[in-house]
Amino acid sequence: MSIDNITKTVFVLVLFFALSGCTIKKEPFSPSLQYVLNQFSKEHPEYNVIQIQVSKINNYNLLFMNGLGAYDPDMIDGYYIYNGKLITYFQTDSLDRTHIVDTKVLKKYSGKIDGYRNVFQSKGITEPIQRAFLITNENRIVRIPKGFSLLSKGGYVDTNIIKNTGLKKFLHNYIENAPSVLYELRFKQEKGKQYVIFRPMIFYDSSKFNGYFFWNGHLIVLYNLKQSGDLLNKQNILHSHKIPNYRSLLIDDWNFPYPIKLEIINDKAIKELSLEEGYFL
Repeated sequence: MSIDNITKTVFVLVLFFALSGCTIKKEPFSPSLQYVLNQFSKEHPEYNVIQIQVSKINNYNLLFMNGLGAYDPDMIDGYYIYNGKLITYFQTDSLDRTHIVDTKVLKKYSGKIDGYRNVFQSKGITEPIQRAFLITNENRIVRIPKGFSLLSKGGYVDTNIIKNTGLKKFLHNYIENAPSVLYELRFKQEKGKQYVIFRPMIFYDSSKFNGYFFWNGHLIVLYNLKQSGDLLNKQNILHSHKIPNYRSLLIDDWNFPYPIKLEIINDKAIKELSLEEGYFL
């Protein structure tokens, strides 16, 4: 074969692969995730935004799928238009989940997404819906069955951090029924009374937290520790500038999402305050 013929052959092959690359569209989602997305869209066609949040909680790989009327710009590591729906992706740790989502194919958020509303600029409110899934060792995505608990088996494990019995029971009951990436405890003393402000979160503020510990594998982040009084065994609290495998972002609004505000009555009794009672805490 002459040099000219070899050159022509190479050119044709390069052109073929270039054209093939232009026509073949690579999807970022695994077949298992595509199936779950298709089922979710079929069951809830009214939502044009589907928010995917992936987290590892107590050694379980979990995927939360939320149907929304607008996207949340604080929860976008990347996005993709799939079957006419805006799919936003956010993970709360740095684990590699390429087998579920190829983030290199996702589009990067740059301040707006044409054709879709920003939740902070949206006038109307659409009631969201959430479904929770478990990512198995075989990389399958399955619905979490009823009765499934993320707490360690055999009841709660006493970490010896919290001394107050009432607060221990509150934490156990809440976490058992409302799993989250992490939970924050803030403390306040006012007019001789002891208060605890609690809420589930998906990230923590590394510039403001005073320490942390684990409750049955669940992360509890502590703020305003100086006003915790006699509620904690402080010598067992963990301290560092960063908490490994958990995401840190600046928290400006400490009342969104709105927290649960508790008054400590005694060692066994706590009172959950109403909105009016806890407004100024």
